[in-house]
Amino acid sequence: MFVIKRNGDQVPVSFDEVLQRIRKLSEGLEHVNPDLVAQKVCNQLVDGMQTSKLDEFAGETCAMMQARYHPNYGKLASRIVIDNHQKITPQTLIDCVEKLYHGSIQLVTDEYHDLACKHKNQYESMIDYSRDYMFDYFGFKTLERGYLLRVDGHVVERPQHMWMRVAIQLHGANFVRVKETYDALSEGYFIHATPTLYNSGTVTPQLSSCFLLQMSDDSIKGIYKTLGDCAQISKWAGGIGLSIHNIRARSSRIRGTNGESTGIVPMLKVFNDTAKYVNQGGKRNGSFAIYLEPWHADIEDFLRLKLNQGAEEDRARDLFYGLWIPDEFMRRVEANTEWTLMCPNECPGLDNVWGEKFDELYRKYESEGRGRKTIPAQKIWQMILDCQIQTGNPYLCYKDAANAKSNQQNLGTIKSSNLCVAPETLVLTDQGVYQMISKLENKTIKVWNGNELSEVKVIKTGTNQKLLRVNVGGNILYCTEYHKFILPTSPTIANCERIEARELKQGMILQGYYSINKSWVSQKVVSVEFDGRYDDTYCFNEPLNHAGVFNGILTGNCTEIMEFTSPEETAVCNLGSLALPKFVEDGVFNFGKLRAYTQILARNLDIVIDKNFYPTPETRASNARNRPIGIGVQGLADVFALMRLPWSSEAAQQLNATIFEHIYYAACQASIETAAQNTVEGYWRGMPVIEKAGYYPSYHGSPTSHGNFQFDLWNVQPSSILDWNRLRQEMQRFGIRNSLLVAPMPTASTSQILGNNECFEPFTSNLYTRRVLAGDFMVVNKYLVEDLIKLRLWNSWTREQIMAHNGSIQNIEEIPDDLKELYKTAWEIPQKTLINMSRDRAPFICQSQSLNLFLTEPTYAKISSMHIYAWKQGLKTGCYYLRTKAASSAQKFTVEPCQSCSA
Repeated sequence: MFVIKRNGDQVPVSFDEVLQRIRKLSEGLEHVNPDLVAQKVCNQLVDGMQTSKLDEFAGETCAMMQARYHPNYGKLASRIVIDNHQKITPQTLIDCVEKLYHGSIQLVTDEYHDLACKHKNQYESMIDYSRDYMFDYFGFKTLERGYLLRVDGHVVERPQHMWMRVAIQLHGANFVRVKETYDALSEGYFIHATPTLYNSGTVTPQLSSCFLLQMSDDSIKGIYKTLGDCAQISKWAGGIGLSIHNIRARSSRIRGTNGESTGIVPMLKVFNDTAKYVNQGGKRNGSFAIYLEPWHADIEDFLRLKLNQGAEEDRARDLFYGLWIPDEFMRRVEANTEWTLMCPNECPGLDNVWGEKFDELYRKYESEGRGRKTIPAQKIWQMILDCQIQTGNPYLCYKDAANAKSNQQNLGTIKSSNLCVAPETLVLTDQGVYQMISKLENKTIKVWNGNELSEVKVIKTGTNQKLLRVNVGGNILYCTEYHKFILPTSPTIANCERIEARELKQGMILQGYYSINKSWVSQKVVSVEFDGRYDDTYCFNEPLNHAGVFNGILTGNCTEIMEFTSPEETAVCNLGSLALPKFVEDGVFNFGKLRAYTQILARNLDIVIDKNFYPTPETRASNARNRPIGIGVQGLADVFALMRLPWSSEAAQQLNATIFEHIYYAACQASIETAAQNTVEGYWRGMPVIEKAGYYPSYHGSPTSHGNFQFDLWNVQPSSILDWNRLRQEMQRFGIRNSLLVAPMPTASTSQILGNNECFEPFTSNLYTRRVLAGDFMVVNKYLVEDLIKLRLWNSWTREQIMAHNGSIQNIEEIPDDLKELYKTAWEIPQKTLINMSRDRAPFICQSQSLNLFLTEPTYAKISSMHIYAWKQGLKTGCYYLRTKAASSAQKFTVEPCQSCSA
């Protein structure tokens, strides 16, 4: 029997050579028998096999042995395939870059190529190729399958080349920062999100993970504009979250054609087909998550879209679905009272308000009889639970909590328009005189809303905004393109239709109003033009008519805001996750090191904003204006196993909260320091002034601009360990660079690369399968195996018992109780414990967290109780996926990426 060497030579198979190679690679690995491996490999050799394929086969053989014998066979598997990989790939970074640059298709940018050539010695000196061997078999195979760059179908990158590619993309010729980032990535302290690993250094460096859009407009033009944006974003590996609350319901009248709308289902089928057709850079299927508020008249059709049964024309199963739930709905579910379904075209504005303002407007529409249908709230609730049991969807997000605890609440309701005016604008107040709006910032005053005085608070809403010059009856107003003007379509100002400034036409008649002395003022548009002005903007939220008199013109005003989106902005998030097990040293958690690496990651993610390729103008505008980043985690379950902390223990619960407090503190500290570094201070008349601000452009009016951290919005006191008061003072002096900082996202792909359990989830099983191209491989919890070996309990009988119990050890009498408590799976831990942990870390999470819940035997009562408890804890996301044994197999491992992120 012969094998073919890498140089093409054909040589006889030698058992001794195979054994010698396996012995060399297994040095230092206890519980590994090289002779047994060599025997299994040689017994299944095929004549004429290439030696590179022989290595792959040997790796697969060892990977299959790790569940039967010991996890160290998995380490041997990774050593074999990585050693093989290093034999068939370029030995230096510059050789790799030349192949990527001069291949049949240029894969990397001129800039990356030029840097690699110019500084080849400096970069190469930083690289430690032995770190390739830090990956386990499945982590390396994940990289090989989808992350390492290929030329003509062949992988040419090594993992170390990929890490360096990311570091150079972010830091260029700043060698200190390049080395800092390379070392952090290659040693496994954190990892950037999938698009950053995919696309760094390439000709289209789209590095961001998730994009949040609202439907541009309830029109053919608006819907297809949004569809095109989604396609562009998905093309460049971005995940999408899309709110469709403003799309009119089925049977709603269409003014332009005098026809009737077919509702959201036919529209979403088009989005479904687009998600399938435009995949994420050819790497994985496009992921669109669609959000709807439960008052929408098409909610029942929406909840059926992903179900397995039913007519195909009424299903869109390739989309993912989420509900954006106001507290009013949850209160009515709990009280078992009626719920009214409404069409946004007939009951406008519900998606633009939250909290008490939503409750007031919703009840107003009910009292006026403007709803389409009234049904028990629990009927909709039961449909939600049915859908979750069958599909795991919809996600449950709580609108009021998300807005009340958002650092972007100054921008509007999370997904409403930004309606603002120039600083010199005069506002008619209760004193009977006009006052300059910029002089009223942060003051509570009474303004005239067209027929009465109303109390408002003036806020600064933006800087350097594009302004239109609008002439109405000789009065001039500078306002944003999206500032709303009022049409005379109703006897009451509050119910009149609104149009944006950019839609105004010469001669258009606007809604008139009574002045403060009760004389009637008519309004007619004279002209609208852009004269090149950009300036700061101000506004207020007038609650009665949503109107105010600006420079003698009655117009609409701001309505109050996870991440803000508007027609002119698409929210973007730039993600990375910290590998928490790396900070456990001899059973103790190193918080100082955690903060240090959090700061590096925060700085990197801020740079992503500036180095990114943007698929649409709206994504660039949003990222530049708000500069959000999202720092997540992976491996919390690994931490608890390493530190011997059962999930339900008080120590685990305390550690969970403390970890996130330190992450949030370090992220804030890095963001404030970056703002300070970008601040230019000077003096005017002997007084210190800021000539150039380093904070993000939409900072003014945000909670942080008033000195409030996320925990302040939760009314929670942080620990006294960290100096929050000093940090607050620094923030009030320099501001903060990023509007959002912490977002524990799903980490299915990247946690598999680093060999950690996903995000902050418990182990779903102690025995599961990992799937790679070569097939499915059974894996046992490595921490449990080590403990069983120490107790001399790891043997074929124990392994078969764990298999028989589907990965649970709770009913295996021979295993001690302390291990049973430590290795409870997600299905065996009380879900209240998981919800409480989410609640405890939430005051240090300024975005939200993807909380999955697990029920072995789901009932309506159990699920309902669980969700209502999560809602009452004030969580922004009550449930990402509901995992049930009916819908999933606990012992199976599958990679399911976040459907609106790509971490």
